[in-house]
Amino acid sequence: MEQRNPYRTAALLTIAFFVLIYLYVQEFPILSNTVGGKYLVIASMVVGLLLSLMFIFYNKTRFQPYDHHRPDITFIIVCSMFFAPLLGSWLNRSLGKTTDQSFKFISEKPFYASGYGVIKGEKLKVTGYHLLVKGKNREHRFKYKKQAYFPLTKPGEEILLPLRKGIFGANVMLLK
Repeated sequence: MEQRNPYRTAALLTIAFFVLIYLYVQEFPILSNTVGGKYLVIASMVVGLLLSLMFIFYNKTRFQPYDHHRPDITFIIVCSMFFAPLLGSWLNRSLGKTTDQSFKFISEKPFYASGYGVIKGEKLKVTGYHLLVKGKNREHRFKYKKQAYFPLTKPGEEILLPLRKGIFGANVMLLK
């Protein structure tokens, strides 16, 4: 029987961890454009916590004595809570259907973002837009980068935005 190489396993797990972090970073703009995203994240973290505790409970003999396995248990709980919103967002978005929803337009403002600041004499280019709209009972701020979608719209006018109705109740605005 062939023995496992612990260095190869550690290297593969490290690569998988960094891939998950990369995917999470790619999901941030989508989560920020999710109506009810805060509740989706909190609910996903609670589900991740419960699933990790169930996993630890059903494998309790593997984690005996607990004093020697505290770092392992902590790592499992923290990682499951940290990555659960990524899975929750994927599931919410992938199984939903797209519809147009009506909002009252408030404003669309361009913004400039740079990771290194502004260099003296540099000509600033718009890097994205903030769209502020009012839904049924509250205001929503969306962010997108490609173009201004409502340059001629006046405040108070009704606009239609493409939303993907998620299966967990969180709707994702699809403008990019």
